[in-house]
Amino acid sequence: MKVYQTDAKLNLSLFVTGRKDDYHLLNTLCLSIALCNKASFEVSACNDIAASHNDTKDLRIEREKAYDFSSKESSSNAFSHIGNKTQFNFIVDDRSLPRTFPHPKDDSSDKFEEFCLEIVRICRISGVKADLIRNIPVASGLGGSSADMANIVKFAADLLKCSVERFRSVYSRFAGDVDILLKGACVAVGKGDVERVLKTPRSYTFVLLFPKLGNITKDVFRAFDDMKMPLTSVEGAAEINRELADIIESGEDMPEYLLRNDLLDSALSINPELRRIFDILKDFRPPCLTGSGSCLFYPVRNLSDATDLRRRVCYLLGKAAATDVDFHYDLLTVNSNCSTAYI
Repeated sequence: MKVYQTDAKLNLSLFVTGRKDDYHLLNTLCLSIALCNKASFEVSACNDIAASHNDTKDLRIEREKAYDFSSKESSSNAFSHIGNKTQFNFIVDDRSLPRTFPHPKDDSSDKFEEFCLEIVRICRISGVKADLIRNIPVASGLGGSSADMANIVKFAADLLKCSVERFRSVYSRFAGDVDILLKGACVAVGKGDVERVLKTPRSYTFVLLFPKLGNITKDVFRAFDDMKMPLTSVEGAAEINRELADIIESGEDMPEYLLRNDLLDSALSINPELRRIFDILKDFRPPCLTGSGSCLFYPVRNLSDATDLRRRVCYLLGKAAATDVDFHYDLLTVNSNCSTAYI
């Protein structure tokens, strides 16, 4: 059985440049890092692909009757919907790293379930069993939920013997960063459309810091609006990301002065623990934020520097915990990937 994997993304820069149709428009530069979600899929034995249904409209109606999204299984890690010759089993082997990272309650499960249903419709199959191994912490800003979607897209593309681009209109409706995860190192604009795929001649090393609590993306953007945060001009964001992209493609050292995230203040405002950790570390060396958080990160030159940095961070947070509050966090050292896009 083929195992698919999709790497996490790390937003080196993220600018909010506008709003359109209740969406925030972004300009972001991402690298893929060596932390991935994996998945394997098994098509139901009763399937007769593209022959069991002659009409896409009939197929959609049948699926909608078969799935009841208002009904949930008692376990958040598994659900099954059966009806009208349609069975879809979804089983999660949840081995998240770090293990202390919780799964926040939001609408991501509903969205993912609906996305799976849409893929089943397009593939014209009676059902599929998906086994997922989640190594990317959810609500961390690393694209964990979208990585699961990307793996399903890869499976569907193999099943139909087509490019993943065939599913762009589907996955773009559910998550803006699926296209980013499929392409790897890239610059994306608007709602997540990849504008430039980057060549990455060298691997960069990062130290990731995960607080106990994650951030729900919609809450961060709501805080961004409530705080009336200023927008970055389209031209200004493009200029910075163009400079950053050129540096990365030339294999030069990571320019930390170019690493910016317009969502930092709003992410800190909704997560008190993240705020405390950031405030403790900022005088030593301000950490960067990926996506809508809550993962903080530092670029480092090599593994030796990563070890020294981790010791310093542990010392500072440990010292604060002894006099104030006990922080719960995890540290992880990862490298960026020198890989090509999944087309």
